[in-house]
Amino acid sequence: ACPSTCSGKPARHLTGFGFPTKESRPIGAGVDPVAQTAKALFIVATIPFIVLGTLHNLYMLMDRWRPSRITPSDPAVRAAMEGARLRIHRTTDMWRAWVGFNFSHGLGAIVFGLVFLLLALDDFARLSGTRPLMVIATAVPLIYLYLAIRYWFIVPIIGIGIGAAAMLGAFALSF
Repeated sequence: ACPSTCSGKPARHLTGFGFPTKESRPIGAGVDPVAQTAKALFIVATIPFIVLGTLHNLYMLMDRWRPSRITPSDPAVRAAMEGARLRIHRTTDMWRAWVGFNFSHGLGAIVFGLVFLLLALDDFARLSGTRPLMVIATAVPLIYLYLAIRYWFIVPIIGIGIGAAAMLGAFALSF
């Protein structure tokens, strides 16, 4: 039933949640453009990690049946990896370790991107006000960028570079 204050008119907020609807506030009211820009940059920064991590894992899955992407170009190297046991555990060979490392690497990028994307979409003001999370959200892309420049190739360098630059911008605007 309608509370006595609404006089038969539709409620101007979502009952029980206190969120204003579009009708209850003027367009642009209470919107801080700096905070909105920081949020947009933060969200943009998460996307390359989700996309690159997903592609990485899809390529690894496809390489299990038809090696052509994240596999040595010389089949003899892969055969050598399959024949070489790890000293730490004799039942695991280098190829299986390579596959596992690559899947976990891709999963880490996906989880990083998704967790911070969901946090930003849920309550960016709270996220940006939590300095340790903002430091982690900024440091991880910078570490990935260093690794990409030092060890990988141009595609991850560009994607991670975009993510790192956007995250640095969000970080700078949040404080």
